[in-house]
Amino acid sequence: MAVLTALTTARQPDTPSNKTNGFSIARIKWNGGGGFFGPQWAHDYPVAEQNLMFQLRQITSIPTGDEMAPIVELTDPELFQHPFAYMCEVQDCTLSDEEARSLREYLLRGGFLLVDDAWTAEGLEHFKRELRKAFPDRSIERIGTDHPVFHSFFTVTEIPAIQPGFRRRILGAPQCYGLSDASGRLMMLINWDNDVGDGWEWAALDPETGVNAYKLGINYAVYAMSH
Repeated sequence: MAVLTALTTARQPDTPSNKTNGFSIARIKWNGGGGFFGPQWAHDYPVAEQNLMFQLRQITSIPTGDEMAPIVELTDPELFQHPFAYMCEVQDCTLSDEEARSLREYLLRGGFLLVDDAWTAEGLEHFKRELRKAFPDRSIERIGTDHPVFHSFFTVTEIPAIQPGFRRRILGAPQCYGLSDASGRLMMLINWDNDVGDGWEWAALDPETGVNAYKLGINYAVYAMSH
């Protein structure tokens, strides 16, 4: 019960700072794409990351840096200062050759990328094509809850559907995909037709969804820091 209580408590943001120390999240800014609520890459920013970082401090022993996730582009050297990166709405994202090279280097050097809040079968095929620019030698694969990432801290036996009402009516169950290196380490996890970051942002208003979203986020973070 104490864990669940902590998981549903949203925090008030501290003064923004870009210093890194321990676990930290970089929010990836990509070019192009618009939206009613601002740029697609910025959805749920910065509250989603701040709330997840707060929960990591409360529940795990992972050393964490500042809760304010810096905004970085894939070609920004600062990306390599952060072990975990978050990228969203990639169904409309196009990678330049330079961005693809930097993404490949970041992941192969031990970085972890969470792709979230991305939608439609057509969008998935588009993103697969873009990823081939970075990894022509690899393909993303569907992963289920038997993967170690879903048991790294909490035991997750079913992927929760965190979908806006208008999408829920037309979408099926959410899907997870992964991209692994030659040793089998998961470098990239993709939440497709799902919006885990939304669950982090609005946990105080929807505690049940918030708990489910935080469990996933904490598992992703623990996996990223231990592999």
